[in-house]
Order: sequence, then C-alpha cells, then structure tokens
Amino acid sequence: MVLIAIRTLGTPTVKELCLLIEKHIHSEISTGSIYTTLKRLGEKGFVHYVHLPKKSIRGGKSKKVYMLRKSGFDAITLAEVIRYQIVND
Repeated sequence: MVLIAIRTLGTPTVKELCLLIEKHIHSEISTGSIYTTLKRLGEKGFVHYVHLPKKSIRGGKSKKVYMLRKSGFDAITLAEVIRYQIVND
C-alpha cells in the first residue's frame, strides 16, 4: 500500500503518505508505522529519500521526500500482474 501511495503522489512526505492511506482505509495510522515501513522498503531497495532545501524562514526545516526506485515500480507491476491472474483464474 505504501509503494502504491508513493507512486500515486510522486515525491511525498510521511505526512502526505499518512493522509492518503488514512483516506482510503477510513482509519488513523501512526506516522511511526509509516517510518518503519519506509525504512524496510529502503533496506530492500524499493524506495529512497532526498532532503529538500531548507525553507528560507527562520527555523525552517528541510523536508524529506520519498521516491520509488526501479525495483519499487517493478514490485508494484508484479503485484498487479499476480492480482490480475488470481482474479481472472
């Protein structure tokens, strides 16, 4: 679900991921669970992140945004193929 949410949003922050997933599952989720999932997906080579430049206002923080690697796109494609085969079997 997190991989698909990243594909949908492009380069989301954790907050944006949480909001999208919560909207579709009709339930709240903790940001901690998203961070844990992103860490594991990163260890598997499916996602990576970059820090955006800091805001020019005093105390402005840089945002961390997440992106899919090729293997992340491949994993989504494989899951969609398998789902199609199961449904149409």
